[in-house]
Amino acid sequence: MEFLEGFERKNGRLVGRVATPAGYEYIQDLEQLRTRGLPLSRNEWRSNGIVFDVNSLEQANTSSYIEGLGVNASAGSCMHDIFVCKTQKLRLLIPTLAVIRGLFPLVPTVFGTLLSPRGLAEVCTPLEKDGQWTVQTARRYKNRSRQVSYPMYEALTWAWLFRSGDEAWHSVYKNAAQGQIRIALPAVRINALMEGIKQGSTVFVTSMKAAALLAYDAPYPFADGAPHSFLFHHHARSLYGPANNYHAVRDTPHPVSPEISLTDIEWSKVSTIFSEKPGREHAQTIPRRELADALLKRMATNAPWTSAVYAPLWPLAVGRQWRRHLKSGSFRSLGKQ
Repeated sequence: MEFLEGFERKNGRLVGRVATPAGYEYIQDLEQLRTRGLPLSRNEWRSNGIVFDVNSLEQANTSSYIEGLGVNASAGSCMHDIFVCKTQKLRLLIPTLAVIRGLFPLVPTVFGTLLSPRGLAEVCTPLEKDGQWTVQTARRYKNRSRQVSYPMYEALTWAWLFRSGDEAWHSVYKNAAQGQIRIALPAVRINALMEGIKQGSTVFVTSMKAAALLAYDAPYPFADGAPHSFLFHHHARSLYGPANNYHAVRDTPHPVSPEISLTDIEWSKVSTIFSEKPGREHAQTIPRRELADALLKRMATNAPWTSAVYAPLWPLAVGRQWRRHLKSGSFRSLGKQ
């Protein structure tokens, strides 16, 4: 059995320290931790779905997990948090790495960003239509198999819209940089599918997948009114209220004509509101007036950034500028004009 004990710096790089039966192995490609770092259960125990509040999990002694399974790891040097979830009949010991994988079911290329200083804004941009939300990932983080991973998109959408999801995401690297496998538990309820190794009334969880998630906290102001319920599995049921369902409304026609632009007089009144920020690494730099016209079209049509309405602007570039102006309060100033 192997177990991720913690992180170290080697030659300036963050690497994972994994205890194995043959000794320590240092993983430099942190994308591998999407599938490595925890014991294999070999389907010894599997749940049909356990509903619990993630932020109510209690912390357990790490030694209770590694010693209970006989993992060749040192409790004294292990910096991997273990949580306990109690049901009527079972006591579930859940390692943090399993919690991270469950909340963020990411493809390996994106999972590696959790353990890097890159923020969510560099990975994806939120898109909204008729009150439903999703994200568009940057090209470098596209799934290599070119298949859309809906659980990943829903997880990233939740992390973008809700503060505790955002904090959970960024806490993973913040703690990893200190050598720890730790996460800021978000204010959510989940229906989790788990696998593990059962010994009496104790289950040592080795895999956790969230089928449905309900966010308790309020969304960021830019996403006011967004759904709180997200489904990570096609056959899952919402834990409360209607679930986010962006893809069902994605292709709805836009009744408002996209031929909308500011006149010279209108532009002279609002030009100071918009800033022209250089694009990041191969990203498009959008002239201020073209950006203003694009944002005006967005407010009038609610068309997704991938729509031809905004051509020739790049969806990711203009979407990033939209969020930046939302957070800065620029649109409030535009309304006053």
